Amino acid sequence: MGTIDLNDVNVFVTVVEAGSFSKAADRLKLRKSSVSRAITRLEAALGGRILHRTTRRIALSTAGRALYDKVRNDVLSLRRSVGELPELEVEPSGRVKVTCALNCEPFLAEIITRFASRYEAIELELRLSNDYVDLVAEGVDLALRFSTTRLKGASLTARKICPSTMHLYASPAYAARRGLPRSPRDLDGHDMVLYSRKSDLVLKDEAGSSSAHVFMRGRILCDDLAFLRAALVNGAGIGYLPPYFAEAEVATGNLVRVLPRWSSQISTLWAVWVGGRQLPRRVAVFLEFLVESLKGRTI
Repeated sequence: MGTIDLNDVNVFVTVVEAGSFSKAADRLKLRKSSVSRAITRLEAALGGRILHRTTRRIALSTAGRALYDKVRNDVLSLRRSVGELPELEVEPSGRVKVTCALNCEPFLAEIITRFASRYEAIELELRLSNDYVDLVAEGVDLALRFSTTRLKGASLTARKICPSTMHLYASPAYAARRGLPRSPRDLDGHDMVLYSRKSDLVLKDEAGSSSAHVFMRGRILCDDLAFLRAALVNGAGIGYLPPYFAEAEVATGNLVRVLPRWSSQISTLWAVWVGGRQLPRRVAVFLEFLVESLKGRTI
């Protein structure tokens, strides 16, 4: 007996189930000639005929019947097992573990909700933290990180998602007490609430034709955007926030935009993962959903 190819055994079982070479070829998405060659190879390996062929029908030989009876259940079991693998299902499934900064929450929650509704077989585990997360040690599939430059690493792959812009805000109470600047140079002398020790800001006007480098001074410094927003709402001064982080407060009148013609693109949102560009399907569909949701947007 020669070496038997399991693919040829699968073709044989499919031919018997379908009742003809042409129907088996349709099921397997193969050419009829490929099906015929598979049967010929299997017969050569077994050293005898397993199918009697006529122009209208096929019939099992005695050896063919014995082979079919012995391998049918094993082949069906193997097909079922392979079909149940998450990466091979028509509908992707499994768990996707994502880490991102705390300030991703306002825009990410809405996207996650829509994604979970679309892909009901996928579980999402989010770790929101401003601390650096070791993707390998923590078993993280995808990290969303803000950076001014392309993220690099010997084992990392990064994909640019969208730019991140900052606007200046203050509360109506602060505006009534101190007034609001009319130009970037008027920021000097105002109470500033600073984020992550960044004391300088490059502002550009909405037309992109002018820019201003502003050195900001302030007595309140923090490393959390939620605290910064709350401080601004309480009248602590002027500070910068991503628009998505301030829009609810602006809508309710708790904050107003300062220098509305000016903004600062200080960062970019990146998706980062360990390994090459090929992602597990459950992770790939999440990444593409995220990219499509943020396409053309500035956050």
